[in-house]
Amino acid sequence: MEWKKPRIGKIEVRILQVIPYLSPKMGGPVQVVNNLSNYMSNLGHEIVVLTTDYFIEEYKEFNRNYQVVYLKNFFAGSNFFFSPSMVLWLLKSIRSYDVVHMHDYRTFQNAVSYWFAQFYNIPYVITPHGTIPVVSRFFHAKKVYDILFGRRIIRNAHHAFAVSKLEVDQLIEVGLRNDNISLTYNGFDMAEFSNLPPKGAFRSKFSIASDTKIILCLGRIHNVKGFDMVIKAFHRVSKEIAKAVLVIVGPDDGHLDDLHVLVNELDLKLNVIFTSVVLVLLAGAFRLIGLGAVESVIFMLIVAVVFEFPSISIAVIEKLYLPTKE
Repeated sequence: MEWKKPRIGKIEVRILQVIPYLSPKMGGPVQVVNNLSNYMSNLGHEIVVLTTDYFIEEYKEFNRNYQVVYLKNFFAGSNFFFSPSMVLWLLKSIRSYDVVHMHDYRTFQNAVSYWFAQFYNIPYVITPHGTIPVVSRFFHAKKVYDILFGRRIIRNAHHAFAVSKLEVDQLIEVGLRNDNISLTYNGFDMAEFSNLPPKGAFRSKFSIASDTKIILCLGRIHNVKGFDMVIKAFHRVSKEIAKAVLVIVGPDDGHLDDLHVLVNELDLKLNVIFTSVVLVLLAGAFRLIGLGAVESVIFMLIVAVVFEFPSISIAVIEKLYLPTKE
């Protein structure tokens, strides 16, 4: 299949971005889509984001110069975001786009977009955002999806954008050629950090004493991220550092209740704070921990530079603080 020539004129390329949700609570992929869409729109391209109405009231948090089409979703609790009205929308509209950019991997939206893109010979690219591995949750459903749709979506993509070298290998393993893959770390708008609050704003908000050490941990609260490991490591550290708190910042993706139970079991209720507070309030942290072996750590490193945080990776925590197996 040959790549279609972009439309020449005032609008250079019409791009359809497809993602199951556009709520900030869903973490990194949403921020990537927002930043990428704004940037591409500023270059003169026409960008439309096709998504669902999941937590639609939070869409207004974004500053955007692109169009959003949101459709009714069902079964959000299963993280599948079934949106049958998307079939009719794509039937009527997809032929007016030059390229489709799919985000995430095992989604209803990608399966339907893939079918229409193939049928109408429209090129598509995909950014899995670290979702290719099959983890324990919905294991069998994910295997079925891979057989019916997933592998075809990857193998027939005109291009894929990986957020880590590990994801490059995962894409190749599924069947995509190496020359059709680009290693592209997540970017974000540095303008968001142009007006930072005074140092100590975070301490003030959460009533943390000035002599208390703060360990800050960023990431989507999912069981694959290793937050349980961080909490157990902090439990060991807290025995050596009298005044210290662990602050976990990120949206809940089904694992928050389990972490609360672990915190209570370790008697750390007064020393662990969970919040989704806006990032710019985080000035004044003691040490920054980045989670996610699959996903890019570039964001963590840039945050560390912006806020002048010492930083540490989850791999270091595993070596330093967790007991080794005999």
